[in-house]
Amino acid sequence: MKNLNKLKTILQSYYWLGLCCGILQAEIMITEFFIREADSTEVPQYIELYNTSDTTVSIENWAIKTYDDTVHTGIPSQFIEDHLVGINEINIYPKSYLLISSCLQLQSSGGCSFYHNLSSDIWVPFQLPKSEGKILLFNNIDIEPIDSITYNSTTWPIIDGHSLRLHHPDLDNSESTNWSPSPITERSERLYDDVNTVRNFGSPGEENSFR
Repeated sequence: MKNLNKLKTILQSYYWLGLCCGILQAEIMITEFFIREADSTEVPQYIELYNTSDTTVSIENWAIKTYDDTVHTGIPSQFIEDHLVGINEINIYPKSYLLISSCLQLQSSGGCSFYHNLSSDIWVPFQLPKSEGKILLFNNIDIEPIDSITYNSTTWPIIDGHSLRLHHPDLDNSESTNWSPSPITERSERLYDDVNTVRNFGSPGEENSFR
């Protein structure tokens, strides 16, 4: 009986330990991305991350990789100091967003920003294929990606000049039915060159509009 009670105590300890670890485990997921720019624009491609947990998460030494189908086309980029612009700490706060942008198309001219001189949280070189691709998010511990999205222009609602946004963070972001193109009501000032010429739609670094 003593051994049985001891075993029950050990099992209960493992249960509560596992429960606490589950509660403390933060989930970072991709909630929006801008595949391609509208005609005659130079809007950077971007990937938006969201922290669904109640815990601040450091993404130091994490990595974003992009693929064209099964062939790698992007540049594997770790979130390290030489890729950052004015950032001392790389954290995603609870229920908050972090915006990662790429300006490959602007590097030759020496410029790297959204309209209105607004920046993102992190600039890293990557490329999102236009018709079929994959986005992988790696942390600094696991070998397998902690989040991944495989999209295509056939079954995903891709519209030129509109970002793709996840309907809700509680939904499975690997399913195309949980995504839609940003509507014209999502008019981030990052994506305009002036208020009279609206060229792109999305909510980079902000909550998506679902009404």
